[in-house]
Amino acid sequence: MTTTPDKKHENKKATDIHPPGIAPPGTYEAVLELIQPVKGRRILDAPCGSGGFVKKLLQQGALCSGMDITPGENDEHLLTADMNKTFPVDSVSCQIITCIEGIEHARDLFHIAGEFNRVLAPGGKLVITTPNIQSFRSRMKFLTRGTLFWFDPYEIKRMGHINLIPYFLLKHVLLTTGFTDISVNTYKT
Repeated sequence: MTTTPDKKHENKKATDIHPPGIAPPGTYEAVLELIQPVKGRRILDAPCGSGGFVKKLLQQGALCSGMDITPGENDEHLLTADMNKTFPVDSVSCQIITCIEGIEHARDLFHIAGEFNRVLAPGGKLVITTPNIQSFRSRMKFLTRGTLFWFDPYEIKRMGHINLIPYFLLKHVLLTTGFTDISVNTYKT
């Protein structure tokens, strides 16, 4: 499952669920809605940043952990791990995996998707959000400035975005690494 927030979440603040982060407003709420119910389910949030979304999932009864190259505070639910390497997570151990605004930071999309597939239990759900480089806003920026939204030299340096991922490429990567039931939702700006 690949998604970005939809219109009904645009007036909510990301801080309602998560400490200020890099995801656009409404993203965490949209992901939370997509993965319900979470109570008692094994969930991996990768990358997890400061761990705010992991904490929200734990509060709702999920059996959740997060991993990030630089996770926030010292927390037993947060693992220090590089998503460009083998995940320190058992195979088929997660019912849900969330990758919120993280896949565009990975060097090898096929590796990370393969790791998601290895860790995800049969019948599990993967939710990925990533900047929509095919949006009207991004296309207009390309036409007027020669760069895409979230991928100009300043943002690449500040945010670490290294992979431009149009939806058809993400779908191809997921199909190639063994995923079968793929849907894409976009938030067009």
